[in-house]
Amino acid sequence: SSGINAEYGGGCFYELCYGIDANRNFDVQFNTVGVSPDPCNNMFPGKVAFDQRNTAAVRNFLLLNQANLTLYLSYHSYSQYFMTPLGYTHNTTLDDEHHRSVGEAVVRALNVRHNRTYTAGSWSEILYLSSGNSADWVYEKLNITDSYTIELRPGYPDSTETEFELPAEEIRPCAEENVDGLIALIENIKYSRGNKLFQNDS
Repeated sequence: SSGINAEYGGGCFYELCYGIDANRNFDVQFNTVGVSPDPCNNMFPGKVAFDQRNTAAVRNFLLLNQANLTLYLSYHSYSQYFMTPLGYTHNTTLDDEHHRSVGEAVVRALNVRHNRTYTAGSWSEILYLSSGNSADWVYEKLNITDSYTIELRPGYPDSTETEFELPAEEIRPCAEENVDGLIALIENIKYSRGNKLFQNDS
């Protein structure tokens, strides 16, 4: 989805607006870059971090299960991107080499089945600067190295016409290629960790 949450966000001069961008509502450099103070703008992050019930619920669930968390993956649409941290700065992370290696493997898998081109890179590198996204929060606040965002179909130039309304005939192919990408992601993380991903792996 576009990340817009339906809870009340506030009012603007011309109309009463509902909703915020939930993927700008996490407490990591909240409300600093790539946001709008206008509640009627789709980049409005909310008044304070985690002021929405859905983002607070995600936070609480992840904190409760932090000890068992190895991979965090957030799906969105659209643009056909595999994005690594960070979104709020152009500075690279200490895990940049690992992120790039994993990202290259994932997009190769994504591209094979239906010959669709996905691009890998840091959020700020291939999209734009934006603060408060969930993958950055998981990476920085929960210290989870493998924390990523995938932007699903459509890609450019198809997206200039369809945007968030993916044609019905593309839904299944989109799902299939993303299952391939997810399998490649897990396998590459396991390989980088000596084939140990989950605590109960033997």
